[in-house]
Amino acid sequence: FDAPLITSPAGKKTDELSTFLFRASRKPIEKERAMLQDWSDKYLLEIDEIDAQHKKFFDATHRLYDDIVNARGEHAVEEALTFLRSYATEHFQAEEAFIEKNGYPRVDDHKKLHVDFIEKLDELADEFDIYKAPTQGMADQILELTQDWLLYHIIDEDTLYAEHAKAQS
Repeated sequence: FDAPLITSPAGKKTDELSTFLFRASRKPIEKERAMLQDWSDKYLLEIDEIDAQHKKFFDATHRLYDDIVNARGEHAVEEALTFLRSYATEHFQAEEAFIEKNGYPRVDDHKKLHVDFIEKLDELADEFDIYKAPTQGMADQILELTQDWLLYHIIDEDTLYAEHAKAQS
């Protein structure tokens, strides 16, 4: 049986049966925020511009997660996703300019990590475009962005270029 494909506004294809089954089986979104990490000074790189941007990242990610779990509606989630993607792009450009200026030897590897992050955001946007409603999967991915990617990136990756820049001074 070949189900007809439907196309989301983002151009992602899925079949109508899969979409129906997904919506029918979707469990309610859990309103648990205990796992969501808040900004802490332990994430400071001592680079004022970058630290301020990282704080805004945490705030934007928390806002998106809250919009999803509190069912603030399609418009709020779409707006938060759009802001987060735009802000990520802007931040990554500033960060990449900083690390290039300071001659960081792993600049290409670092840029690849940024591309991966943008792809994760695009996957969230695609899921939202297909189902037109926040899902538990989206909430879980937001947790992953803050817990796994953002924290790892700042603590393990950004710290390396910050230390390199300090050594160059």
